[in-house]
Amino acid sequence: MMAKTQMLINYVPGDECRVAIVEDGKLEEYHAESVRRISRVNNIYVGRVKNVESAIQAAFVDFGIGEAGFLHVSDIHPSCFPGEDEETKERVGKKTPRRERPPIQQCLKKGQEVVVQVLKEGVGTKGPTVTGYLSIPGRFLVMMPQMDRVGVSRKVEDEEQRRKMREILSQLDLPEGFGFILRTAGFDRTKTELKRDLAYLMRLWKDMEKRRASGSGPRLLYSESDLLVRALRDWMTSDIEQVVIDDPKALERAARFMKIVAPRASAKLMRYTGRMPIFHAFGIEEQILSMHAREVPLPSGGRLVIDETEALVAIDVNSGRSRSARDAETNAFQTNLEAVDEICRQLRLRDMGGLVINDLIDMRSSANRKKIEARFRERLKRDRARSTILPISNFGILEMTRQRQRASHERTHFTECPTCHGRGLVQKAASVAADALRELGCVLAHEAVAKAELVVSARLAGELLSTRRNSITRMERAMGKHIDVRVSEAMPLDRFTVYAYDAQGADLKLEKLRRKKVTPTLEPWDKAGDAWALEPADEAPPEIPEESHEDLPLPGESTEATTKKKRRRRRRKRKDSEGDARPVADAPEAGLPAERTDDTPAPADKPAPDDAAPVADGRAASSSGAGESTGEARPKRRRRRRSKKKAGGEPVADSAPAPERAPEGDTSDDAERQADAPTPDASQHETPPTKKKRRRKRSGKKKASGDGGTTPSPSDTPSTPAQPASDGAPTGTSDVKVKPVRSLYGASRRRLSPAERARLSSDR
Repeated sequence: MMAKTQMLINYVPGDECRVAIVEDGKLEEYHAESVRRISRVNNIYVGRVKNVESAIQAAFVDFGIGEAGFLHVSDIHPSCFPGEDEETKERVGKKTPRRERPPIQQCLKKGQEVVVQVLKEGVGTKGPTVTGYLSIPGRFLVMMPQMDRVGVSRKVEDEEQRRKMREILSQLDLPEGFGFILRTAGFDRTKTELKRDLAYLMRLWKDMEKRRASGSGPRLLYSESDLLVRALRDWMTSDIEQVVIDDPKALERAARFMKIVAPRASAKLMRYTGRMPIFHAFGIEEQILSMHAREVPLPSGGRLVIDETEALVAIDVNSGRSRSARDAETNAFQTNLEAVDEICRQLRLRDMGGLVINDLIDMRSSANRKKIEARFRERLKRDRARSTILPISNFGILEMTRQRQRASHERTHFTECPTCHGRGLVQKAASVAADALRELGCVLAHEAVAKAELVVSARLAGELLSTRRNSITRMERAMGKHIDVRVSEAMPLDRFTVYAYDAQGADLKLEKLRRKKVTPTLEPWDKAGDAWALEPADEAPPEIPEESHEDLPLPGESTEATTKKKRRRRRRKRKDSEGDARPVADAPEAGLPAERTDDTPAPADKPAPDDAAPVADGRAASSSGAGESTGEARPKRRRRRRSKKKAGGEPVADSAPAPERAPEGDTSDDAERQADAPTPDASQHETPPTKKKRRRKRSGKKKASGDGGTTPSPSDTPSTPAQPASDGAPTGTSDVKVKPVRSLYGASRRRLSPAERARLSSDR
């Protein structure tokens, strides 16, 4: 059963005309034209050569529409060649090759008048394309002035049919100086119908000759008919059964035209009288609205993704939910078959032309690839625009070209987004704010500028005045100039404008400021501020002080704790610089005088190092002689001290540090006297022990207890084991549980019992 084909025409006088060709309720072709934007394609003008560009072998022709037409050397008629006259003819279908044509600068001169016809509308910044080969279409014939012989439409591929069509043309009495092409609609037409169409074309040519002889300058010679007449003339085929028009005046015009060019046409003219719009009544409006969507669904669950650019059209085929076959190859082949039908349909509906890239689903079988290519050629035969396809590449891409005569429907009915300029992306507010501050810095750097004003959108103003306020303040202080931020509702989200003012408040033109040449100011590194001078390459680099290692956090220690350490260390340095006393045995800080020797007298307001009692936080103070007798610095330890456990699970306190053995002349009375001495308060010590001293104690404790990973030397270990005190006080090896306390720097320390302090004193 043959499909029922209808042509629906929605005509609104003074507004627009829309034409849709429908097969069994499915939209196959759609064309729309507004009265305010009439196409100039196929119009014939008398133009004047505006410029000749020998570098690209093209000329720009002004024909009175404001935009210059682009005329390439391959589209120049041989009558413009040097040594030829206006009567020079060229055979139909035998265009002079490019290599046999003279340079364009020899064919055309600036200011010369030429007759050109518009091939296609301008796209983007490109102007319309024109040609010197004229063609006037009729219902069945196409007349080509200054051409010789006859031809047949390229759409007819059967050689036998083409031979019959040439015989039909040879029976006509064709005028001299014109070439003719028989259109596909003229096949199987009678000789009378062809003669009537020929007479119609000759009347048009006589009118063009009168206009050319009477006027001067760029002017219009032939205007292509409006969409209503073009649809009846070009798209009316024997397959169309009905032509439905909703406007009475448009119906009368269509009837008169059909009576002239095709009085015996089989299609019936019908008038639509319903209240509902004609396209809604036939269910076409929804299909038209979905025609502009980026994604097009396929029957089996796949989809097409169509992206149109100025250079090409990219179509991606996605399988989506398509699972019609268990085999991957079969599923890909069936999805591609559906995609081919829909791609050819969408190209006609959207009127997209130029280079088209089709990214199909990969198929391994070469036979399936050939079937897809054959399906493309079959479906493109229904398209009135010429197209060329290439074989499917190894990447599964089929490249093709389609004739572009006018702007696509997307470019006709849609405009570029003023915010993203067609990119589909908007710059983030934080990034725009950074660009605006850099531009402000560039403007304020000029001496003539005394004040700057930044105009931004509300969203960008919130970013500048909240997270970037400090940057604006620093810039004002550094430049000594004022900055204003003004909010404008008309400003796009990712745009900003900078205004500059002088000291009197007058506007300054930024273009003049930017044109001023700025010489970058450079300064040697060894003289720049407080920077260190670079050392010569042959000298050794300066040694890093040992105290700088204290800035590194301990294992498991947070960065915040390290920052607190730095703050406390800076406070101690300030106290030392103000003259505060500190223990003699403390290691020197970086940048302070060297360590005092034994010959240096101790300050009068401080006790001798040997009489120093343990500090209030439970740590035993080492004597200055103990730290200096070894003659070398002990290794630094970074390990956390952890309490060990017995086999039974009870924690055991770390053994006390083993100081150097006291002389044999010491008596127990001194130990008892020092043990009974009250522990001084923390307030008596003006500065805490240094880090180096505490590390010495920590190292001594590890060596005495056998913990720490290194074997203590014989000089550091007592020669005899510790004996219990006479009063029964527990020693360091007893089971007494001592509660560990937290020191100032976060390391775990335990509190010494009085007996342990007495033992330490006796050892000293």
